Formats: sequence, structure tokens, C-alpha cells
Amino acid sequence: MVAVVVERADVNGKSYRLPTSHEIAMATSRAKLELEKLREIWIEDLPLIPDEELPYLRSIFNVHVYGYRTWASLFTARQLVTVCAFVIAVRSIEGSIRKRYEETLGDRIDQFVAAVMTLSACVVDRVINQGNAFTRWNNVGEKAEGIFARQALGMLWDFVEVNPFAGATGGVDGALAWVLKVVQRNSFPASADVILGSSERMDVIADKTVDAVVTDPPYYDAVPYANLSDFFYVWLRRMLGSIHPDALAASETPKRSELVQLAERNKKYAYKTAEFFESGMSRTFGEICRVLKDDGICVVVYAHKSTGAWETLLKAMLEAGLVVTASWPIETEMGDRLRAQGAAALASSVFIVCRKRDSVSDGFLDDVEPALQFRLHERLDYFWSQGIRGADFFMSAIGPAVEVFGRHKRVLKLSGEEVSIAELLDKVRGIVADYALQRIVHGEAAGNVDEASRFYVIWRWAFGTADVESGEAIHMAQSMGCEFDELVADKGVLNKKGDKVNLKGPVQRQKVKGLGAPAATGTLAPLIDVLHRAANLWAAGERQELSDFLAAALPPEGSDRMHRLAQSIVDVLPPGDKERGLYENFLVGARSLPEPTKQDDLGFKQQELF
Repeated sequence: MVAVVVERADVNGKSYRLPTSHEIAMATSRAKLELEKLREIWIEDLPLIPDEELPYLRSIFNVHVYGYRTWASLFTARQLVTVCAFVIAVRSIEGSIRKRYEETLGDRIDQFVAAVMTLSACVVDRVINQGNAFTRWNNVGEKAEGIFARQALGMLWDFVEVNPFAGATGGVDGALAWVLKVVQRNSFPASADVILGSSERMDVIADKTVDAVVTDPPYYDAVPYANLSDFFYVWLRRMLGSIHPDALAASETPKRSELVQLAERNKKYAYKTAEFFESGMSRTFGEICRVLKDDGICVVVYAHKSTGAWETLLKAMLEAGLVVTASWPIETEMGDRLRAQGAAALASSVFIVCRKRDSVSDGFLDDVEPALQFRLHERLDYFWSQGIRGADFFMSAIGPAVEVFGRHKRVLKLSGEEVSIAELLDKVRGIVADYALQRIVHGEAAGNVDEASRFYVIWRWAFGTADVESGEAIHMAQSMGCEFDELVADKGVLNKKGDKVNLKGPVQRQKVKGLGAPAATGTLAPLIDVLHRAANLWAAGERQELSDFLAAALPPEGSDRMHRLAQSIVDVLPPGDKERGLYENFLVGARSLPEPTKQDDLGFKQQELF
């Protein structure tokens, strides 16, 4: 223990101090003595302290190499003593509940007991989310972050131990408030039957009997849901094993048929390949279509920025006979979550509404494309008016595009070749980029922007400074008429590291030799290259060199175009951004540059410039 965080009700903010010897003893030696007593306690056929083995998944669950072997090992001695006390408390309330309410509730007492104990266990599970040795301290927000803030379990070198009774983040009070909020907002008079089973084989549900299906499907290897949930499951099993014997009979959550790609993570899951995931998704949507009434609806919630994810989802839906009839981007993600920080993460989830397809006819691309353009522009106008921007704007356009595309069993080119989902998504990306550019660069000026500069503006608008998967960058480049290899070359605007790509701003390109100079053939450089070099020369105070460079690098009308490009980038960058500040300063002073040196006076200096 290196520090204690102190929060007082009568003082704003937090203070920090060194721990006392008593506090250190309570957290270590005293806690270990209590823990030894608890090791002797068993709940039916289970030890009170969970000794179930931790999973290993490369790059996701890798704490084994540091000696963590069981779920219990993720807690300090004091944390284990605390959680075990909660477990015992939840199990002990059954008798008192029956005694107090049995006469009033009669034959409904079993349901009431199960409900109260289950909700109490949920409170405990929420407490342990931030009551373990992998709880990180958020230095900015000065609060505890849960163990799965990154949806993975990697080594954490320092952690915060939360006092669950202090009224701070991660405590019992907050956990109880969250659970009560859910109960209050989701209490309905109608009853429901919960069926545990596989989405690929819903044998207990007859054909055409379901009014609505709502699903938030997984994506390849993004999140190993079952393995993550075992962290909570092992404790739920100890609290509720007798209340939900069917659901909690197994030692861990079922994983064999879970639709997730894990073949590369652990050889025990060698069968869980990409093909395993894709075929399972197809079977699932086939089952959804089977059980859905002819006038029923299916709502699919999706929040992935990856083209591959969307391609798999849409292919499965369309092949099953479902057609998109509406789609709505809804802000569902917490902007301050750890996963969103520094990443090209989405703030919105797209809610896709599907129905069974009536049409079985084919359509031709030449006929479908005008309808696609019209529908997309119609919806993009609306999405823009609602303030949807960046990566969310791209994703929001997919639903309306599939509305048009899915009206036909197949969409064919004149050659008879079927248009693939991947090709559709490329078209969507291109249409959205053109639309956004018109909005950002303002009208006709957008048509005068070269491909590389268009790419730069749209990337900054969509992803900012975040890393993006190289596959997505390739698709985006292709849809905007750019060569990816040129973009990642030394003089290009992209920096590629592994399978991630990010955009290089002017500072990252200031040492590129000849940046922005016309080619030997006289071909002008992309406007973004000229702007970057100009901004760097301005920042360096090289006013005369800047004036000479612009005179050589730009055509007569090029100066205004460059200024519009710079202003467009300023408009999409957040206040306080360094690149934005560089352009703002450049725009203020660039119109008062000295006259360029006359051609006759340049001599050798002009040659050195390039």
C-alpha cells in the first residue's frame, strides 16, 4: 500500500496521504488470518473461495504468466474476505424473507425469494467489478475503473482497493442504486419465460410464432463474452446455486457453441475459426427468419466500425431472407469509457429494423444505384441535421443503403455478376465521403480538391488522431480514388504500424524532403502536401522561404484553395488541438507574406527549395 485516498462529505475533491501502520496491517496480516478461516467453509459441494481455473486467451487473458491461476487469485486477501461476507449474507436472507412474507404471498413466495436473492447477488457482482486487484485508478476522474474496462484481462501493475462502505465509486451504495434503477425502469405487469438455449437451434419455438426478435450479435474475436462472464459467474453460483439450479449447475459458463472466433487465442478452441463464426451467424439468422411471423420485425443492434463485421452481418441477414426497412443511429456508448479513449470508437449503435423479404426478383445495379443515391442523401441530410458526425456518420449510412439493396434477392451487374456486400459498402463509403466533403469544404469548392487532400480531410473528420485497422484504411482509400501504398509511403499522409494506421499531421511530416514540390514533369503536388509544408515554414518563422515556396508550388488560383482546405480541417478539429492551432495561426498571417523572390534572383536557392 503506497497511498490512501480520502474523501470527505464537507470538502470538495479528494486528498491523498500515506497509509498508517494499522491500515497496512488490516490490509495484509489481519486479512490473511481471516481468509484462512474462510478456506474451511464449503457451500454445498463448492468451496466458498472460488478455485476454478482462469482461462488463457492470447492477448486477452494473459495474467497466467504472472502467476495468477484461479479466479480467487484476482483479489487481495481483504477483498476476498469482504466478498465472502457478501456471499454468506445473500445466502442467509432466504429464511428471513420466507418468514416475513410467506403468509402474505402464499404460493408466490418462491418467486419472490428468487427475485430478491437474485437482485441482491447482482448488487454483489457489481461491487466485485471494482473490488478486485485489477481495478485501475483513473487519474483524471479520480475514481476507480472496473476490471473489464478494456473487455480483457491483462496485467495491471498498480491498482486501487475500494472501500465498499465508504459511499465512493465502486461501493455498495452505488451498486444498489444501479440495480434499483434497473428494477424501477423495467418493472412490467406481464410475465415472461426465459429459455436458455442456442440461437442456432431454437427447437422449442414453432415456425412463424414470434412477433419481434431483438439481438445484439457478437463480432468474430472482439469480445470473449463467456470467458469474461465467468468472473461473475463463479460468485453467482455460490450465492444462487440452489435458487437457479438449472442455470448455475455447470462449473463455468457454456463455451463450446458460443459464436466467437478463438482459434488463434488458444489451441483448445482450434475449431472456433472465422468460418465457424460465419456459419453460426448464418444459421442464427436463418432461425430468426423461421420463427418470425410474416408481419414480425427483427431489430439488430450493431456498433462496429469494421467493414468485415458489417459484411458478415448483412450477408447473414440477406441470405436468411430478411430485408432492412429502417435504421436509426442511437447514442448508446459512454464517451468516457476506457475503450473509447484514444480510439476510433463509435458513440452510437445502429438499430437496424428488418422484416421478411416479399420480393424474390433480381435487380440490376444501373437501376438500383440512382435509388441508392437518393435514399442515402435523404437520410444523410437528416443524420447531419441531428449532429451525427465522424465514424458514426459512416456507420449510419449502411442501414439506408441496405434498405435499397435488400429489396431484391440479388443485385446484378450488366455482366450478370452479383454485386457483393463488400462492393455495396465501398459504394456507401464513397457516397458518404463525397457528401461529407461537400458539407465540410462548402459546396462547389469540394470539387476542386484532389484525392489525397479529400482523403486527409475526411479521415480527420471521421477518426481524428485515432488508430484505425489497416483493412478499413484500405477500403476507405479505394472508395476515394487513392492508392493505399502511396498513402503509407514515406511521403504519404498515413503512418502504418502493424495492423494499425493513423494520419500524419504537418509536424510528423516536417522532415519529408521535397514535400509539396511539383514533380519533375511539372505535375503539382497534392494540396495537403503544400499546406503541410507551408504550415511548417510558417511555424519556423521562414516567411520569405514560405512565400517563394507557395509561388512555385501553387497555380494562380491555388492560394485560395489551400486556405479553404486549411479552414476545412480547422472546422473538423476540436478546440485546443495543436494541428488546428497551427493552421489558425497560418491562416491569420499567410495573407501578409512578403512578395516572392523574382525568378531571376532565385538562382541556386530555387533548386535547393525542392
